[in-house]
Amino acid sequence: MGMTGNQDRAARAAAWSDALQDDFMAIVDEDVVVLKAARPAVDDLAAAVRRVRAVGVFARSVRAVVALSPPPRSGGDRHPEEDEMKHRDDSPENLERMRAELETRLDRLNAVLEAKGIVVEPGCWPTARPDRESVQSA
Repeated sequence: MGMTGNQDRAARAAAWSDALQDDFMAIVDEDVVVLKAARPAVDDLAAAVRRVRAVGVFARSVRAVVALSPPPRSGGDRHPEEDEMKHRDDSPENLERMRAELETRLDRLNAVLEAKGIVVEPGCWPTARPDRESVQSA
């Protein structure tokens, strides 16, 4: 099956999943109405226990339905990576901290390699920034 076949199959599966998701949510909604209406008598312990068990079953069902739902899609041509990047801290201070940490790790790695007698060609590791210049804000 070619790439297009896989894409078609994925699209059909997503549409099927979306339709089932709607059905599952409607069923759970209907059954929650029934559960809410079934109020046990004050002295009916067995009925209260059954209701509590039913609540547990509903809670697990809701979690399962939510887990099966496809991730929300953001609008247009945006990629999921863009949504993840919204929360990224690109401040000069944070970039400076990360670069300093990278340089420290590379220095430690070089020291370990040197201690083991492994020759590292100068310039084989990428530098976090040339001559350790400061980070400029964009």
